[in-house]
Parts: sequence; C-alpha cells; structure tokens
Amino acid sequence: FFDISDRQLYRLPAYYLATLLSRRIDALLVPYMKGREDEYDYDVVEAYLQIKSVTSEIAGGHAMGYHDHVIGGNVVHCKRALSAADSCRAALNALLERKLFTPEQIDPLLEELKAVRQALEDRIAELRARMWWQNR
Repeated sequence: FFDISDRQLYRLPAYYLATLLSRRIDALLVPYMKGREDEYDYDVVEAYLQIKSVTSEIAGGHAMGYHDHVIGGNVVHCKRALSAADSCRAALNALLERKLFTPEQIDPLLEELKAVRQALEDRIAELRARMWWQNR
C-alpha cells in the first residue's frame, strides 16, 4: 500500500512519466530476458535497468526531502536520473541500430524518454530555485 509520501511521489511529473515509460519498456523487453542471464543482450538489459534507475533516483531524492540542508542532495539524485535516462536512450538507440527492434517499437519510447528528460530538467530547475542561497 502507499503512504502519503508515495502519493506525492506520483504527483511529480518526472516520476509519473518515467514510471509509465518503465512499464512500456518492460512490456517490450522482458520477453527477451528469458533463459540464462549470461545470454541476455547487453542493450536490452541496459535499457531495462536504466529506466528503473531513473525512477529510483527520483524517489531517492524525494525521500531525502526538501529542507535547506538536503535539497542539494535531491538535485544530485535528479542529475543521476538524467544520466540514467541518457544511458537508457543510448541502449534503445543501439537496439534500433542493430535492428533487433523496429522503429515502430523504439521511436515512441524515445519520444516518451524526451518528455521524461524535460520533466527532470524542469524539476532540477524547480529544486534549485528553492535553495536558500538562491533567494538572497
């Protein structure tokens, strides 16, 4: 079950969009991760794991809170989420370039990933604006 903090987390556009995208990526890639782990395609696993990192980093920052003494850490988590989004994008592009998936399968995911990145950039800007030294 969710507590109030979890409900607040889903209200964050970056988290909400990343969660939806994670489900879509799961639907596409999980069927390719059956059998022995040492046989999994690297780019399939990378795309799968990195979108999970996006959501976990956003959640980690949110869990730190929004007080003056921790908001910088929240920003760091969001920057890590941006890096994970970039890694996910690289893996999805590699799957497309290697023709393991069609543009019809990958392009919509890449478009959603752009929206996730934009929401993360907006969140970072919002958090930075809350920093006490920004309001001097």
